[in-house]
Amino acid sequence: MLAESATSPSLPAFVREWLLPSRTMKRRALPPLIGLGYIALIGILGGLTMDHVVIGSLGLLDLYNEKTRLFLRQFLPFIATGAIYDSMRYFYWPAIANRVHVAGPYQLERSWFGIGGQTPNEWFLAHHWPVLDLACGDAGLAEPLLALGLRYHGVDLAEEMVAAAARRLDGRGRVVVGDLNDFRPAEPVAGTSCFRAIYYARDRLAFFRQAAEYTTVKLVFDLNPRQ
Repeated sequence: MLAESATSPSLPAFVREWLLPSRTMKRRALPPLIGLGYIALIGILGGLTMDHVVIGSLGLLDLYNEKTRLFLRQFLPFIATGAIYDSMRYFYWPAIANRVHVAGPYQLERSWFGIGGQTPNEWFLAHHWPVLDLACGDAGLAEPLLALGLRYHGVDLAEEMVAAAARRLDGRGRVVVGDLNDFRPAEPVAGTSCFRAIYYARDRLAFFRQAAEYTTVKLVFDLNPRQ
């Protein structure tokens, strides 16, 4: 009974494969030496941290058993990538210091594509496109449009909706009472939207023709079962 218990394994096989050192595996000196050399090199260059010590110590896994050696071999590309990326601070960043110039490309873009002495992004930042929201209700569509830097103009036939929209906008846009069939903005707009309200158009063809006259870029509308 005692002999059987002494020879029977006390740990599952997969646990023994990972936790117990191998007695038959041939050891190699190169992997742990590379890891220790990495730690020493970072220590000499400066900036050694516990992360570098852990990465360098992974080379010792090659000495323990077959499972840890296999783990090291399979994850070696990821370990090497991290070590190389971290070492860029010693050669890459010093090499490009004071050598990245942005003035030249900026001036070239402004000379080729400039609008009034500004690059296109600068011009659009200063000249926000107006968008007209027909039958806007309480201006629920305003928030995403304002977030894009657009100028919001809303129109709704119901005065209570216009009042609610004005409270929501709090001065960030303009909302007026008007009928989408007859309303015309004082100046052209880049975009016109009409959501969940196209059925209010008495003559859809005439509505689209009128919207096209004052919309310079895009008309956006939707259809729903009521239409």
